[in-house]
Amino acid sequence: MNLRIKLLIGIGIALIATFAIVAVFSILSMEKSYQALEETEVITTVERAQSSLDTDKKNLRSVTLDYAAWTETLRFVQGENPNWIETNTGNDFFERFGIQGILVFDTTGNLLFSKEYNATLHDSEPLPDSLAREIVDGIDLDAIEESSDGAYTILETSAGPLIVSSHPVLTDNFEGPAGGSLHYIRWIDDRYLAELSSRAGSSISILPAPQHEAEPALYDSIAQISSEQPVVVVPESPATIRGFATIDDLEEPGRYYLMVIEPRTI
Repeated sequence: MNLRIKLLIGIGIALIATFAIVAVFSILSMEKSYQALEETEVITTVERAQSSLDTDKKNLRSVTLDYAAWTETLRFVQGENPNWIETNTGNDFFERFGIQGILVFDTTGNLLFSKEYNATLHDSEPLPDSLAREIVDGIDLDAIEESSDGAYTILETSAGPLIVSSHPVLTDNFEGPAGGSLHYIRWIDDRYLAELSSRAGSSISILPAPQHEAEPALYDSIAQISSEQPVVVVPESPATIRGFATIDDLEEPGRYYLMVIEPRTI
């Protein structure tokens, strides 16, 4: 083999090696770019879901305020307006505001009225006493009556998780003392989650704080959430990816998290 052939072979090997190295770096660079793009898409979806939850919260709190800071409601809790129930708790009320339950207490903690609305059957009935007790145990009636803006939280009950929006019953001019408290309930059920998912464009779940022993993978994912990293993105499988974020501004007793699942299209 003469020198010319050796030189050509050497150049060929060098070119092949160079192309291989460039290809590897290009693939790695593209993969990182794809991962960054995928993560950005998930974060955007989580933020869209958070925005939907925040809108629902503002709307429900607004309805609670409108009906609680109302002299007609105050007269009802004082025993002077028995027609309040028929006028303000019909099926059309629940349908219009997407509410599935109502509780009204006086200042002694006595339950004056309750109702549960079934959006599927378009029918209502008294809220079960056991569920009413669970809700009372999960909120602080005295603190709500003493507050100026009420409370909003998520409770885990035997009937499933639910949102409770509460406010002291006052006059039209927001004058006290409070005559009791008004509480509206929204179920976090398949119907509501499907509606949220439709608005966000991806599958949405609302999760209570997980226990490490029971759900270590989920616990480890949520544990990464911080002020510097408010949304944690975790590839779940070759087909799906998940995003996690805290649901902010909830009153005690607990913390809840938003989980978004998206198909991996990259």
